[in-house]
Amino acid sequence: MTRMVTEKALELLTQSVSDIVGSETQIADALLCAVHSGKQTDMAWARMSFDQLESGVRRKVHGRALALAESNTVH
Repeated sequence: MTRMVTEKALELLTQSVSDIVGSETQIADALLCAVHSGKQTDMAWARMSFDQLESGVRRKVHGRALALAESNTVH
């Protein structure tokens, strides 16, 4: 994936997490940090934080991310 595509995907995921879990959470902070820095350590922290969410919450985030992706044009 190119850097631009990765950033867009992380932005959609961050928005989805914020919509479902809230923007004042550890996972939202970790994702925002990963989006802005692009560092592998920040990406790993964001993934670990996301993986700690309950499976039902992850499914809701997945559904929200798909809906956001379908409503946005990705270039």
